[in-house]
Amino acid sequence: MQPKDVIPLMIVDDDPDAHFLLSRTLISAGVGNPIISANGGEEAVHHFQNCLQGKCAWPGIVFLDIKMPGMDGFDVLKWLRTREALGKTVVAMMTTSEEPRDVSQAFTLGAHTYLNKGIKPEILVPIVHSALKLMPKSPPA
Repeated sequence: MQPKDVIPLMIVDDDPDAHFLLSRTLISAGVGNPIISANGGEEAVHHFQNCLQGKCAWPGIVFLDIKMPGMDGFDVLKWLRTREALGKTVVAMMTTSEEPRDVSQAFTLGAHTYLNKGIKPEILVPIVHSALKLMPKSPPA
C-alpha cells in the first residue's frame, strides 16, 4: 500500500493504447502520482472491493472509459455511486464519445467531468490537481 500522502490515479479502459497514452500524458506533465490500471469495468470493481477491505490504495481520481465490453463505464459509475464509502470518488469520464446522451448520462450518474481522449496536458493537469483537492481527508471506511 502507498503512504497515505501519495494518492494514486486510476485508468479504467479496455484499450491498452488508451492506458499508455493517458499515463504518458500524466507523467510528461509532471503528475507524479502512481497510476493504477484496470482493463475493464469488472477489474475496476474488483480493485474497489479490495480498497474497501483495506488491501489497496484508494484512487484520488478515476479516468473511466464509457464503451467497454461487459461492465461499461456507466455500470462502473452506477456501482460506485451506490456504495456510500465510494460515493464521493472523483470520476472523469474519458472517452471518444461526443454523443449528447452519453454526456448527459455521465453527469446524471454523478461524473465530475467528461473529457475526450487525447486531452492536452495543460488542460488535464489542473483537472487532476482539482480532483485531488476534492478527496476526503481519510479513505472510505
